[in-house]
Amino acid sequence: MEEKSLSLGETCLFFNIPNDGVIINWQGKFKAQGFTGLQYKPEGRPKS
Repeated sequence: MEEKSLSLGETCLFFNIPNDGVIINWQGKFKAQGFTGLQYKPEGRPKS
Protein backbone atom coordinates (compact mmCIF):
# COMPACT_ATOMS: atom_id res chain seq x y z
CA MET A 1 0.00 0.00 0.00
CA GLU A 2 2.72 2.46 0.96
CA GLU A 3 5.16 1.21 -1.67
CA LYS A 4 2.71 1.71 -4.55
CA SER A 5 0.94 4.73 -3.01
CA LEU A 6 -2.46 3.02 -3.05
CA SER A 7 -5.47 4.05 -1.03
CA LEU A 8 -7.13 1.68 1.40
CA GLY A 9 -9.91 0.86 -1.08
CA GLU A 10 -7.48 0.33 -3.96
CA THR A 11 -5.39 -2.01 -1.81
CA CYS A 12 -8.47 -4.08 -0.94
CA LEU A 13 -9.34 -4.43 -4.61
CA PHE A 14 -5.76 -5.19 -5.69
CA PHE A 15 -5.26 -7.98 -3.13
CA ASN A 16 -8.92 -9.13 -3.12
CA ILE A 17 -9.37 -8.41 0.59
CA PRO A 18 -13.10 -8.08 1.36
CA ASN A 19 -12.81 -5.81 4.42
CA ASP A 20 -10.60 -2.75 4.88
CA GLY A 21 -10.54 -3.41 8.63
CA VAL A 22 -8.15 -6.31 8.00
CA ILE A 23 -5.57 -3.96 6.49
CA ILE A 24 -6.00 -1.44 9.30
CA ASN A 25 -5.48 -4.24 11.83
CA TRP A 26 -2.33 -5.44 10.01
CA GLN A 27 -0.92 -1.92 9.90
CA GLY A 28 -1.43 -1.47 13.64
CA LYS A 29 0.24 -4.79 14.46
CA PHE A 30 3.15 -4.04 12.14
CA LYS A 31 3.75 -0.59 13.63
CA ALA A 32 3.63 -1.95 17.18
CA GLN A 33 5.56 -5.22 16.80
CA GLY A 34 7.16 -5.30 13.35
CA PHE A 35 7.15 -8.50 11.29
CA THR A 36 6.74 -10.67 14.39
CA GLY A 37 3.32 -9.12 14.97
CA LEU A 38 2.14 -10.44 11.60
CA GLN A 39 3.17 -14.06 12.19
CA TYR A 40 0.45 -16.66 12.61
CA LYS A 41 -0.42 -17.42 16.22
CA PRO A 42 -2.99 -20.14 16.87
CA GLU A 43 -5.89 -19.02 19.03
CA GLY A 44 -8.05 -20.95 21.43
CA ARG A 45 -7.39 -23.98 23.53
CA PRO A 46 -4.69 -26.42 22.41
CA LYS A 47 -5.77 -29.91 21.26
CA SER A 48 -5.56 -32.52 23.97
